[in-house]
Amino acid sequence: SAFIVGLGLSTGVWRGVSAWGEAGTAVSYLGGRKDVARLVPDYRGGVSLGKGFGRLLGSTKAGFFAETHASGVFVSRFGNAVLVYNQMKLGHTLPVVEALGGLQWQLYANLNLTADLQRQYWANFAEAGPGLRLRWRGMPPSLVFSVDLLRGAYTLNQGNPRRPNYYDLRTGFWYAFTH
Repeated sequence: SAFIVGLGLSTGVWRGVSAWGEAGTAVSYLGGRKDVARLVPDYRGGVSLGKGFGRLLGSTKAGFFAETHASGVFVSRFGNAVLVYNQMKLGHTLPVVEALGGLQWQLYANLNLTADLQRQYWANFAEAGPGLRLRWRGMPPSLVFSVDLLRGAYTLNQGNPRRPNYYDLRTGFWYAFTH
């Protein structure tokens, strides 16, 4: 129910490991909520490990791929939570579509596992579902669009005012300024 405007810095990647930090403001786009301020400071940081195998996005050839991204993350906006998660993707990089401007795309299955040190219901869950990632050849290598349809289940339900299972449609784009 919010988007975040912020800036961040990260270290270089060494053997798949990097550290990062961000500072910003969460801006609520739902009017009328009394339990959350419209503008909330948001500070985040963490350590991440990413590994990919096979024909990753940007490959010149089609084929299977696997990726895993594991992280430990501090998030101030949610009670100074410390989250540990792993996001795995297994899928197929499809042939480049020259007729669509050099479209590079992947279809994949997601498996995401998340837990937090405070054992809060909202931060302990498992998710799975299909996804699509794409970019065009002329774009910067770090710009990617994605759509994921996930079915999730909270793994801790004490104090959970919601149902134990949910669906989530996630769309996004990622762009990193690098040098």
